[in-house]
Amino acid sequence: PSSSDLLPLLSSSPPAGSYLAVASSTLDHVGAGGDRAAAMTVIDILTRVDAICQKYDKYDAEKLNGANVAGEDPFARLYGSVDAEISQCVEKAEAARQEKNRATVVALNAEIRRAKAKLLEEDLPKLQRLALKKVRPIISALTR
Repeated sequence: PSSSDLLPLLSSSPPAGSYLAVASSTLDHVGAGGDRAAAMTVIDILTRVDAICQKYDKYDAEKLNGANVAGEDPFARLYGSVDAEISQCVEKAEAARQEKNRATVVALNAEIRRAKAKLLEEDLPKLQRLALKKVRPIISALTR
């Protein structure tokens, strides 16, 4: 599409109450000589969201599952392994539910119980301790 085709779309007002209407009014306010610090433009918001996403990208669970998590962050490594273990248990539970052989169902349920016990007794307390270590500096910085 050419710029002349897009001109009517750009000049029309968005529906009231929509995100575009809020962004448009913010842009109009800033464009009319308003205080830039009082209102953020769409570009400012997108830039800030992008920066936040990049900062916390290493904690994305979907990326941790597929990737080999070998880094300096023990919380991310343990979280990735716990998440993978839970996913395996869910898959085993689905397989046990569809299985016709009762002996196989019993064996799968036993594996699920063992994995659940390991998660509850070992992995989750470790994860809680590591999370507390990560949060403690943030809390102390906020209380100052």
